[in-house]
Amino acid sequence: MRKGLAVKEHTHDTKPLAVFDIDGTLFRSAVMIEIVDRMIAVKMIPESAYADLVAAKNAWKDRQGSFEEYNEQLVRVIERHFTGINEREFNHFAEAVIGELKNRQYRFTHELLERLQQKGYVLMAVSGMLQGALKKYNRFLKFDYVFGWEQEVKGGKFTGKPAGLHPMDGKEKVVKYFLAEHAEVTLDGSVGIGDTEGDIGFLEMIENPIAFNPNQRLLTKAKEAGWRVVLERKDVVYDLSEPRIIGSPDDVL
Repeated sequence: MRKGLAVKEHTHDTKPLAVFDIDGTLFRSAVMIEIVDRMIAVKMIPESAYADLVAAKNAWKDRQGSFEEYNEQLVRVIERHFTGINEREFNHFAEAVIGELKNRQYRFTHELLERLQQKGYVLMAVSGMLQGALKKYNRFLKFDYVFGWEQEVKGGKFTGKPAGLHPMDGKEKVVKYFLAEHAEVTLDGSVGIGDTEGDIGFLEMIENPIAFNPNQRLLTKAKEAGWRVVLERKDVVYDLSEPRIIGSPDDVL
């Protein structure tokens, strides 16, 4: 039988790292999609942005396009239409949306986050959502560190230009940067969890990677590499690696 993950209690000298993707992994949708949909509805973003986004959304729902293509269209909308939007106004809007939707989380990953926190792990979220929105959501999630999409702000408004590290250019780059700045954090016993091929880079760095509700590309990689594969459907959590039904993350850890 496959052994559980090498989850460890921390020592006084070092603490193991746990890295989470958010959208589709912890949150049961994509936070920025929820926010942008409502920004369009109240005309914070022009309606001209709506057609392409809806087309990509419908293609995904009709199984004619992928969620990744839908998300890429969302990124293009943000890149094109956030220029000039007041940062404070966006953050207030994001806070209201997140406050309403914050509990739309998967049971397995929510409980896993709590277990790792209890075991003394350094908890890190790496996400493609805008950093301001991620910080708002983290008031409820309680990660130690969060890294999202940073956009330049001048005069209190978004300029449309990137600023700092961009997780969508490679989440593994963010993890490497973090480790270089935090000598007290180790990959020994580390845990990572993601849901698409965009997470493969950082999962390859992690001692205990988990592919959660993976798309086909991540599933293929996980099977080749012998990673844990966990599925959650309705009220059932299933470990595809063994396979068996999981009562809680403790059954994997």
